[in-house]
Amino acid sequence: MILTYVETDLYQSTVATAALFLSALSFVLGIGALYKRAHKGAFILGALAIVGTTVGFFAGLFPRLMVSSLNSGYSLTIYNASSTEYTLHHDHCCRYSCPRRPLLSDLDVLHLPQARFSERFGTSGILKETMKKRKSILFQMLHSQRRSLSIRVAVELLHGGLTILAAWNTAAIVNTVFLEHGGLAETASDLLMLFLCIFAMALLRLPKSRIEAQLSDDLRLFCRRALHRDAGTWAERCGCTDADA
Repeated sequence: MILTYVETDLYQSTVATAALFLSALSFVLGIGALYKRAHKGAFILGALAIVGTTVGFFAGLFPRLMVSSLNSGYSLTIYNASSTEYTLHHDHCCRYSCPRRPLLSDLDVLHLPQARFSERFGTSGILKETMKKRKSILFQMLHSQRRSLSIRVAVELLHGGLTILAAWNTAAIVNTVFLEHGGLAETASDLLMLFLCIFAMALLRLPKSRIEAQLSDDLRLFCRRALHRDAGTWAERCGCTDADA
């Protein structure tokens, strides 16, 4: 919950804050009920924790569906990802008092076969050439940024290893507390290791985000330069000059 508060804006919603707090409280009480062998109460509290977490995340993300880590303006919301009124219905049906029919059904029946035929036989060569050029630009950019990519892969592998180690220590703590009825003395080393793993994973997010932002900027700049270079080459082949343009 601390990382969620630091790294996200979920707690800006009052409903999300209340739901996440109640889910955390239910989780703690569920652990206590399980320790006292009150299995029915532990099951109910665990279910409430799951429901509260789900409600909290949905309330905190609303109206966003997919959150962009680059720019909040790039996030998909229920507004910019939904179909328009014109797409879903015919406007002219209202004038004849007939039931409103989806426009997409007519498009599927009438225009989709034509579009597929044109794509297969008319523009397949153009599309293949365009995709081939895009792949070439992408591979050239990745080759030029192989040092940053190597660091990014190393950070991701280290993050994955820390995640596995944290899960292993969590399983060891649960086994010691609930099966062997151990106390703080028996789980101190595992708790310390778990804290160090979580702390290291939080620190790895800083270079990870910086590398991703740098790669994104470099990719956009590289693509722009490649497109301008190709446009100049095409103009030279066609014999165009700035005066002609």
